[in-house]
Parts: sequence; structure tokens; C-alpha cells
Amino acid sequence: MNKEEIISGSILMAKFCGYRINDNLIGTKSDKKLQIDFKSLDLSNSPQYHENWNWIIPVAKKCILSYHDNRQSIFSSLHDVDIENLFKSCVVFINWYYDNEKDCLEYIKQKESI
Repeated sequence: MNKEEIISGSILMAKFCGYRINDNLIGTKSDKKLQIDFKSLDLSNSPQYHENWNWIIPVAKKCILSYHDNRQSIFSSLHDVDIENLFKSCVVFINWYYDNEKDCLEYIKQKESI
């Protein structure tokens, strides 16, 4: 993966996990703060979703719990202990999720009412 893919995927994951990203690409969530400097492609101030299991596992968990379909590649990446493929699988899933958000939210509501 190149830096642009890592940073754009990290921004996508941060938003999916509830961070708000402002025009300066600084994300905040409650008492947490993360900084993503997309303009300079500086990965030192970025979340480490692409190389740190502690960052990516909560994203993968949210993906898995968000919907019952389109998550097999996430399971496969976890099974293979492959963080790069897990990163890519989460990006694909999150993009798919946003394209199908209405159906996903309906599924979650049905699941919660059981």
C-alpha cells in the first residue's frame, strides 16, 4: 500500500469509528484526539490502523458486528493474521457499508429488538 491509500483508509476508518474529521484533517472523538496530516502525507501523526493490531481490531469488530453479509474477507484476514489484508478488507467493507447504510441500519435495529 502506498501512503495515500494508508491515509485515506485511515480517515475512512476513523470516521466509521465515530471520529469527526475537520477541514484541517484533525479528528476528534470525545476525550480522544487523533491527528491525520493528509496534505503532507505524514504517517507519524496518523492512527496506525495499517500496522498496529490495537488500532485495527476495534474497526474489524465494528465491521463484523455491523452487518451479516460482505465480511468474509475480514474473517479470512483475521484467520491468516494478515494486517495489510485486514486493513484493505475493512476499507472495502466500510465503503460497501456506506453505500448500503440504510439496509445495514435496518438490520441492526432488527437485531437489537430480538
